Amino acid sequence: MHKLDKIKAFLQTRGYDLRKIKGQDLNDTNVISKALTKQEALDVIQFYYDWELPILGGDVFYLDPEGSINWTYDNWYFIKELEESDIEFFKRSIKVTKDYISNYYNDSFEDCTFLFDIVCAPPTSAGIDS
Repeated sequence: MHKLDKIKAFLQTRGYDLRKIKGQDLNDTNVISKALTKQEALDVIQFYYDWELPILGGDVFYLDPEGSINWTYDNWYFIKELEESDIEFFKRSIKVTKDYISNYYNDSFEDCTFLFDIVCAPPTSAGIDS
């Protein structure tokens, strides 16, 4: 099984499907777009770390008490620094993402659960075997 297939399998039963809110094709099984609770997101970060997949960034959503998912418009992203090696970029992306999610707070959405949509580099574009 390729890394991308393992990622899909790992995420299949986790989180909330964001394809509708993002206007993506609901029938396209190649699109993984999941909003994860804080603990799920931290678990996924560990998964990406174990597979040496850099994180490119992500968006923050909130789940209101009625069960609707909405955008907070908060996000984070990474660009590889000019002098940064692939491994340095990978490690920085993991550390900063973990810190961002662990410490995220937004008092504008009381009584809501925050959800994190994490975007990782596909194994082939990250220079990592699939």
